[in-house]
Amino acid sequence: MTSEETGQFDRAAALHRLTGRPDAELRPDQAEAIDALVRDRARVLVVQRTGWGKSAVYFLACQELRAAGSGPTLLVSPLLALMRDQLRAAEDAGLVAARIDSTNVDDWDDILGQLDDGVLDLLAVGPERLANPDFVSRVLGPKAQRFGLLVVDEAHAASAWGHDFRPDYRRVAGLLGDLAPGTPVLACTATATERVVDDLATLLDMAPDRVIRGELDRRSLHLRVVDRRVTVDRLAWLAAWALDRHAEGTKTIIFVQTVADTDLVAGLLADAGHPAVAAYSGRQDPDERVRLEAGLRNGVMTCLVATSALGMGYDLPDLGAVAHLGLPGTLLDYYQAIGRAGRALERAEVVALPTPQQRRIWEHFDSVSLPSPEQITAVVDALSPDQPTSAMAMEAVAPVSRTRLETLLKVLAVDGVVERVRGGYLATGRPWEPDPAVRAALQRARRDEHDQVERWLAADGCRTDALLEALDDLGARGPCGRCDGCGSDFPAVEVTDEVRSAVKRRLVAAEVVMAPRRQWPASLAEVAGPAGIVDGKPLKGRLGPAAPSDLRALGREGDGVVDDLVQAAMDALAAGATPAAALVEHAVGVLRDWKWAARPVAVTALVSADGDGELATWLADQIATLGRMDRMADVGCAASLSDLDARGNGVQIASAALQAIPAAPTPPVKGPVLLVTGAAGTTWAVTVAAARLHHAGAGPVLCLATTTRA
Repeated sequence: MTSEETGQFDRAAALHRLTGRPDAELRPDQAEAIDALVRDRARVLVVQRTGWGKSAVYFLACQELRAAGSGPTLLVSPLLALMRDQLRAAEDAGLVAARIDSTNVDDWDDILGQLDDGVLDLLAVGPERLANPDFVSRVLGPKAQRFGLLVVDEAHAASAWGHDFRPDYRRVAGLLGDLAPGTPVLACTATATERVVDDLATLLDMAPDRVIRGELDRRSLHLRVVDRRVTVDRLAWLAAWALDRHAEGTKTIIFVQTVADTDLVAGLLADAGHPAVAAYSGRQDPDERVRLEAGLRNGVMTCLVATSALGMGYDLPDLGAVAHLGLPGTLLDYYQAIGRAGRALERAEVVALPTPQQRRIWEHFDSVSLPSPEQITAVVDALSPDQPTSAMAMEAVAPVSRTRLETLLKVLAVDGVVERVRGGYLATGRPWEPDPAVRAALQRARRDEHDQVERWLAADGCRTDALLEALDDLGARGPCGRCDGCGSDFPAVEVTDEVRSAVKRRLVAAEVVMAPRRQWPASLAEVAGPAGIVDGKPLKGRLGPAAPSDLRALGREGDGVVDDLVQAAMDALAAGATPAAALVEHAVGVLRDWKWAARPVAVTALVSADGDGELATWLADQIATLGRMDRMADVGCAASLSDLDARGNGVQIASAALQAIPAAPTPPVKGPVLLVTGAAGTTWAVTVAAARLHHAGAGPVLCLATTTRA
């Protein structure tokens, strides 16, 4: 029933309380969505730009349904940062709201008691709760029919074609059958192409006329791309830009692609004189993230350097600037992130700074989200139908990394091939057959999305129009007049010598740590042939002690600082001259700060067919002399490292590396060995070299590369 029919609910008054504005009025599309939920008890998909007011729809619908006697709302939301904002807004609207997640297990009994007593108006959970045995047994089983409204926020994550696919989101389809008949459902997102919309409508069994879609243009956003090929130039510009935004009092988020980059960029901004900046990532303690979110909201900080853990749904109406150091892999994801800015401002600046590494990072995440049929078979075969197996135990028998394994198990659980229970996972016995066509289509879709990002970065003309076209926007488009492609004015950014020097110092001082490989690729023994056989056994599963114990680099490729020292040393050696001492001095500093468990007793070099093979040998000589370590014979590699990296996937690279590095010399003494190499790309070559050294009798192998592309 609507308020007009019951007289029990004043929608306008509720909106005024929610917004804090007595003149606030619902948009026609908002009123249409609320009526569809409250009056028609329909399933509705809302695709509207960020800041449009999707949360107002479900808060008001929840209140109106509660006034009519319906049960509480179940809100499925993907991130804790978003959930915290939603609960804060719900409470401001007068709702009794709570969340259940892994950080508040001690509160579950009280929250479920409120649910049983009819006190709770809204319960927020993450999609992973839908697969949690405790939550299923305590909430979804006995209480699912009590809910009066189901809300699926950021619903694009439920689509396999979406940019931020979360397998557990697809459990919503199963949840629909557990709800009471006629329970209304609202799915909402700011980012969905037509293909994603069709997928979601099918998933939610929704009528086509229940899709409410609006234009996506955010007229407060001013977009530009700043292309700086050299790392030090790019970071110096970013630091100067962030300092200017701080001087203006503009709240700013700088999105980066890795956790390590949050610390690096926040550190160099602080070194450059920024007094109110901090790093933010999903690896931080939840309480610390809450503190940082509040700090940016109340102005204690003016800049957060963050991974995407902060992006989705973080509500800060006066956020005035967003920058990306390395873009997301899709324009949908990019639009989602920049939509945090300018919600209550007339102008917000959006800056894209592409990096040479960004495509490799996209492809890494693609490989995690699209496990191979061989990997899936190995995991399924490792499971028992009777005895639960934990993910940790599975790592020992299935040749899949932990990240891939967890994603794979979620996909298999949603498909009913495995079942998550207390203590781990069981095989259900349901047959599984790979569908090569679907996997190939998803791979093509991911590649096309990455190509689209790169075309957008390089395009002439209106940048806003090109972005909206890529998003299948239905609104009228044309030159926006406010992006760099339309000639819009942006504040000049002056990079001072002080800022540039601070950035260079941070790049030199920053630890460059690479993640060692822990698993041999699946099917390696079959592909590598005799080269993949050691002591009569094929190389498979965990590397164990054969893996590098630690892997560092002197600097990053293209950083304009360390890589200049590397190139100068290579040029000197090529000319028959002795390189300057600067690179060795930097290497000594890196080794001095390296907190290894045991000091190396011998040094060797990986001598490849690259031009930097001579540099690795020379650098190993210098380190051995200065460190008074045994200088053992070098490890030969018959291929160039760059040619190995070009092989494509891990199994092909590792196989080629095993054939190019057939053996390693026996260390002169027992103990840890330091392996010096040139530029490290995928790290498979140094992993194979370390494994060969281990099989030759070396203790733990520590690897030091001149530069890395990571």
